[in-house]
Amino acid sequence: MTSTQYPPVVKGGLPLVGHAVSFLKKPLDLLKKGYEEHGDMYTLKLGNDNAVVMLGPQHHKFFFNQTDKLLDIKEGYPFFVRMFNEHFYFLGDYESYTAQRSLIIPCFKNTQMPDYVDIMLYETHRFMQKIGDEGEFDLLSEFGPLVMNIAAHSFLGKDFREKLGVGIFDDFREFSEGMDPVLPGWLPIPKFMRSQKAKKKLHGILGKLIKERRQSPVETRDFLQTLSESTYENGKAVEDEVLINLILLLVWAGHETTAGHISWGLIDLLQNPTFTEKLLAQQQEVLGKKLHLTMDDLKQLKHIDHALKETERLHPVAYVLFRSANETFDYNGYTIPKDTKIFIAPWVAHLMPDVFEQPNRFMPERFAQKQENYSLVGFGGGVHRCAGVNFAYLEMRVLLTILLQYYDFELMNKDPQPLKGAKTKWPEPTKVRYKKRANAVNLAEGITIGKSVTNKCPFH
Repeated sequence: MTSTQYPPVVKGGLPLVGHAVSFLKKPLDLLKKGYEEHGDMYTLKLGNDNAVVMLGPQHHKFFFNQTDKLLDIKEGYPFFVRMFNEHFYFLGDYESYTAQRSLIIPCFKNTQMPDYVDIMLYETHRFMQKIGDEGEFDLLSEFGPLVMNIAAHSFLGKDFREKLGVGIFDDFREFSEGMDPVLPGWLPIPKFMRSQKAKKKLHGILGKLIKERRQSPVETRDFLQTLSESTYENGKAVEDEVLINLILLLVWAGHETTAGHISWGLIDLLQNPTFTEKLLAQQQEVLGKKLHLTMDDLKQLKHIDHALKETERLHPVAYVLFRSANETFDYNGYTIPKDTKIFIAPWVAHLMPDVFEQPNRFMPERFAQKQENYSLVGFGGGVHRCAGVNFAYLEMRVLLTILLQYYDFELMNKDPQPLKGAKTKWPEPTKVRYKKRANAVNLAEGITIGKSVTNKCPFH
């Protein structure tokens, strides 16, 4: 059979710009429209670029397995080049990527996870003391700084977390505005200008911290100290810009996805009280009234794990992932030319009825069974799968378990929608009302913190 160039094009593109305006304004609607018209492969016209969208486990497998081969991750994320630089992490060559990844991977080893639980409990305790026994709060406004504090405290030490300050969350949000898969970064528009201004400010803050650590090393070695003194295998000192970007990545990535995921997670539970009652009953059986848990406890709390995976399925914060064709290749009956943009769209793929039964229903029980490989891709896949996914899930499980042990929550916006535009798909501003449970132990007595809440990563 002779291949034809490109899968079918989605209807409704405009002259010159094609689907670019629709993608910038309502990307989810456009991606769903493509699936409804053409199924699991179709083409979008984004200005001068063609983007092939692939949906479903088999296409996801190709997408991830061919990354760094037929597909290029760097060219798929041009906005990360301006947010970081062209040689940073996966944006550089494979050798540079593995060298830089090796500097941070010790923090994500499974053996480290139990040590993080105390830090998560400590930060949750501080958060609960701040909000008190009853009131109202906006999910992202509170969960965003909370998960950022946990990432900073866990990976870079308590002193680094304390130096972040309240306003740093806003700086990171403005830094995130540089993420735009369509518009060229040289455009002098406000969001790009804010992103670059925030980048400059954050580089100044982090560069100063690194310099201080070199001049006055801490006695108890932590990851920030190790980074400040780190070298490559050849003995060459790691460049300051790389170190700053690694810290940016740890703290930024430690909140960008997790803040949205945990917010959607609580929303899903509050919208599904029957399942939540089962979850609370399991918590009562395993934990009683205590506001403390261990890794052994978490292994028994299956419902919260299944619920968060179902939230990843229904509300993947990274709603689309990008690559670019390194060369012209034939695939699935089509010829894909070099430099074509290749997208997968978890927000649409996770709702395919031939992959997930009753896809629009919140059914966490489905994850009690093994799912098809590459069917759930909210955190990516393959060699570039999010290095911190296990940490993120641990963090969300701890936070939601403790908060649900102590508070009754009420969702004030009954049907939150994802943020509009080509943004990370956090929920729109959504408030919850909370009140201490009648049978909850006193906060001061309930949470037991371990012997230390300093960074325990075994750095050398």
